[in-house]
Amino acid sequence: MNLRTRHLSIIQRLALGFAVILLLLLLSVALSLYAGQRLADQVGLLASHTAPTLVQSRAVTRDLFTLDRHLGNALLQTGEEELGAAREQMQQWQARFDQDLATLARQIAGEPQQSARVESLREQQTAYWQLAQQLVDDYAHNRLEQSKLAADTRLGETARQLASALDVLLTPLGSHPAVLLKSRLLANLEQQVSATQEILKQQDPAPVAARLAANARASEQAAALRQELARQLAGQEDAFGVPLSLERGTGARFDTLATLLAGPESLPARHLALVEQSIMLRNQSVQASRLIDSLLGDLSELDAAIDAQLRHSTAGSGAILLWLGNPPKN
Repeated sequence: MNLRTRHLSIIQRLALGFAVILLLLLLSVALSLYAGQRLADQVGLLASHTAPTLVQSRAVTRDLFTLDRHLGNALLQTGEEELGAAREQMQQWQARFDQDLATLARQIAGEPQQSARVESLREQQTAYWQLAQQLVDDYAHNRLEQSKLAADTRLGETARQLASALDVLLTPLGSHPAVLLKSRLLANLEQQVSATQEILKQQDPAPVAARLAANARASEQAAALRQELARQLAGQEDAFGVPLSLERGTGARFDTLATLLAGPESLPARHLALVEQSIMLRNQSVQASRLIDSLLGDLSELDAAIDAQLRHSTAGSGAILLWLGNPPKN
């Protein structure tokens, strides 16, 4: 009887041992399934939210950087077609920014802090875009005005008309000293006209200002020659006995040339103002770039938050993979 009882006790112990082992195996499988599900959830979060959001934030950064680069390029163009092409590039990248930012806003719609950052980003970029458009519009107007000055034919035409009128006026005098004086006066004016026409192509304000000052001095000399010529012609008559008058025949043209060559309303003065304005507009684009720098700083903070989420997800996944690779020993 005792032998039978002892035999049953051994069997029960063996059965209990097998039961415990089976229970541990089941528990291990359950834990593995749970860990696998957690890993799948984290990988799903990473694939469906964190990584796409980070990629989208990078796309917005690219849009801002490229848009600002095209603004700087637009303010360097001198041709109407080139400026129009640069403006079109800006509009395309602005549209791309709007689209990418809207996508980013949808991706983080459930995160109030990040959504607030995106909304602030939108408001600041709107201010930047308005400034950028105004700069390009002002620059386009500036280039148009410069083109009008360059195409102004009054200077050359008036100079030719004046030379012709002086030739006709002094023809009856033959070798009179006034003829030599006329040549000196015309040489003075022709030099001013030629130099002024060339300076209207210049985009550096220093030589334009130098030409304006040189014209002022030359115009004073021309005015003195004009007075001397008028004095020498006083009392002279043409072949029909009509008194010669410098002012009656050429005064208006002299005045027109004087206005175009020197003074605050002269062509060089107006061109100088336009060149200085174009430089000012380029300098203002630096202020716009500072807005972009601020926006990129906000995006950097957003990226840092997304990176933190990415590191957290990666760390959790790594711990699970480590556990799955080295399960607890029984």
